[in-house]
Amino acid sequence: MKKKSESTKQRILLAAAELFAEHGYHGTTHQMMSDKAKVNIAAINYHFGSKENLYLRVWDYLCAFSDRDFDEFIDQQASASERLRGFVRWRVSASKDKGLRGYLAQIGRKEMSKPSPVYPELEEKHMREKRSWFFALIREIVGHDLDPPTIAMVAFCIYSPLIHLIEVMGIMQTSLDQRYTEQCLGIWEDTEKLSEIIYSFAMAGLADISKA
Repeated sequence: MKKKSESTKQRILLAAAELFAEHGYHGTTHQMMSDKAKVNIAAINYHFGSKENLYLRVWDYLCAFSDRDFDEFIDQQASASERLRGFVRWRVSASKDKGLRGYLAQIGRKEMSKPSPVYPELEEKHMREKRSWFFALIREIVGHDLDPPTIAMVAFCIYSPLIHLIEVMGIMQTSLDQRYTEQCLGIWEDTEKLSEIIYSFAMAGLADISKA
């Protein structure tokens, strides 16, 4: 009985992760999760108590998976520039992934554009540490400290294209210029090339800021 219960709980968790990735917190309903996981709503409430708690558990699950992935892409002993390169590759790769890695990228983007009621808890538990790591990396590359508003804007300029890759490629696919679309999609399919383009622009910007 316990094994069956754990199987049901996992099925609900994975179904919820996929739905939150596609529709966000606000666009996902209990009924959608019930249909996707093939369980009744009572089972969702039994295992997770509330939609908010299920959303938090999805974040916990996906972040644990993502943290292992993060360590594979980024060598913390490497130079600051190489760590940034690894970070960009990690984000680009995750954005293109159709499974668990991609779910977190999509959920995170939707959370930032329309925060859920549990955003403060997510910020404290899952976002603050990574942001501090990223800010420290920027300072190391620039070679001197930056005031909080400046470093936040620099981080935004680097991070923004990584967050919005999926939307950008969707726009490309609807372009009336077929040749242009095919060229862009060619770059999109090449993770290494796309990562290097974004990384090169980031490094050029950081080099300019380091002179200020």
